[in-house]
Parts: sequence; C-alpha cells; structure tokens
Amino acid sequence: MPTLWPPGLPQDAFLGHVETAPEERLRTNMDVGPPKMRRRFTAGVRNVEIPLVLTTAQSTTLMDFYTTTLTGGVGAFDWKLTRTGDTVSFRFVEPPKIEALEPNVWKTALSLEILP
Repeated sequence: MPTLWPPGLPQDAFLGHVETAPEERLRTNMDVGPPKMRRRFTAGVRNVEIPLVLTTAQSTTLMDFYTTTLTGGVGAFDWKLTRTGDTVSFRFVEPPKIEALEPNVWKTALSLEILP
C-alpha cells in the first residue's frame, strides 16, 4: 500500500505552486551550425515547488512525516497534484524548510519531484 500525504495537512489549492516540465532533451554543440538535440529518455521527473502556511501542529506533522514515515525523505508518497487533480507519486528533493511568520504560523517550502 502506498504512503499517503497526511490528512491533517493541506490537501490542495496552493497559491504559488510552481511545476516544471521534465528536461528530457540532450543538446550537443556542433563545430559548425546549430546544436543538435535529441531525446535523452522517455520518462522524466517533474519538479514542483509548493509553499504552505501551517500551524505549529501541522508543521510537527510534516516533519514527523518527512523524518519517520518517509525515512528522512527517501520514500515516495501519493498526493493530489493541484493542477490536474490526479493522484501522483511524489518524492522530496530537499528537506522541508520551515520559517516562523508569527506565533503558531509557519511558512513552509516544499521542493518535490513527481515520479514517472
């Protein structure tokens, strides 16, 4: 059974969500003329940056999910992609960054990749 994004954390509708298409091309410079391009592989990862504003309890849930459930972020998890509404497999690219905004309010930046 796949690991699911914790239900106590925000589930979708993220303002500031940034998704980047996978880089599947290989570009080779030629001695003369324009560079040649070809496809490197057929299934690339897409990068996603997701900002969240969390309560203290939610930030604790997120860090427990990252460190314990995902074994320090090496495991993948299923979550709904905001843009399409489809459930896809994500993996952390970097550990979550959590910044205090005010008492009980934390700004969090998630750097994730969507697995093919």
